[in-house]
Amino acid sequence: ARELGLRSIGLKGKAPANVAPVGGARVGLHKPWVENIDEGWTRLLLERYEFPFTNVTDQQIRAGNLRAQFDVLVLPDGAPERLVDGHRPGALPAEYVGGIGTSGVEALKAFVNGGGTLVCLDSSCGLVLERFVLPVVDRARAPENSRLFCPGSLVRLSLDTSHPLGFGMPADTAALFAYGSAYELRAREPGSAVSAPAPGVTFVGKYGTGDPLLSGWLEGGDVIAGHGALADVTYGRGRLVLVGFRAQHRAQSYATFRVVFNALMRR
Repeated sequence: ARELGLRSIGLKGKAPANVAPVGGARVGLHKPWVENIDEGWTRLLLERYEFPFTNVTDQQIRAGNLRAQFDVLVLPDGAPERLVDGHRPGALPAEYVGGIGTSGVEALKAFVNGGGTLVCLDSSCGLVLERFVLPVVDRARAPENSRLFCPGSLVRLSLDTSHPLGFGMPADTAALFAYGSAYELRAREPGSAVSAPAPGVTFVGKYGTGDPLLSGWLEGGDVIAGHGALADVTYGRGRLVLVGFRAQHRAQSYATFRVVFNALMRR
């Protein structure tokens, strides 16, 4: 417990009725053939904290039947088009080209529909926002919000610590934001506002209201202020976890590691 920074709490007598076991998930980490430094950082983090996992290649995702092999799949930070298209044909031997492709996107949909959890880190969230039909949009990448500029700064993050993704976290902490995402519910029709919560969408984390900047360089902070930073979205029998900030950046952003760890827990 000391080595891994864990808190252990002993209970005397019978455990409370609302206690449930967590963990034991079969975790897969996507390892694309296009260069992806974030996969390496994520792999380092999971190895350092002794989370069992399996690297999953583009070909394995394209082959489908993922739910039979995994409970949780993690997509590292990466532009959606790079994850889908990969290296162009002819650039490398055939086994290293093509990305996950359209068949891989459909395999991911089937995985989540079948009860799996798909964890998307930073820009890879754009893949499910583009290819899955979700009632969520990324306002940080909307053309009308192009004034937002943040190359890598600390911003305030508020978390719902009663939600499993927020377990063990302080209600208010810092997050590293670097060209990240801010989520809001999709308008019911062009130009209309959505005020009521959408079924199956929970914004577990939100950026601080007012001026969210804690340290660094942030322009257009009002674009993200008070909006979703961490979303839990029901999809079929499974769920999507959208992490809009650098929760495990370079395996150094200790304040938000637990968000990633919580996402890997089967419950």
